[in-house]
Amino acid sequence: MMKRLTIWLLIWIGLSFNLSNYSVAEASKSTLEPEYAKWGRLAVQETKNKYNADILDYKYEGRFPISSQTVEERFRLWIVQGTKEFGVRVRIHVRLDDDSAEAIEFEELQ
Repeated sequence: MMKRLTIWLLIWIGLSFNLSNYSVAEASKSTLEPEYAKWGRLAVQETKNKYNADILDYKYEGRFPISSQTVEERFRLWIVQGTKEFGVRVRIHVRLDDDSAEAIEFEELQ
């Protein structure tokens, strides 16, 4: 009887430990994604569409206030278009009240 109780207790502890780790891991996934990730995905997609090119790398340059209601999320992308490689700066104007893209600007870098 004592052996059965010990086995069940060990199984219960093991399951409890695994379930608690699972929920912590799931909760931490949302905190691992930076605030600008949504805009980074948009910058990459729009650059691919505009230049019909592959994205080699990108860097987040920061958030810059434009007004009390609007900020600029800025990215630098390195792209390859055929045999040509070059940089593109993408500026996304974001409305703070509804977290929507107001405008997207592209600037080729030499």
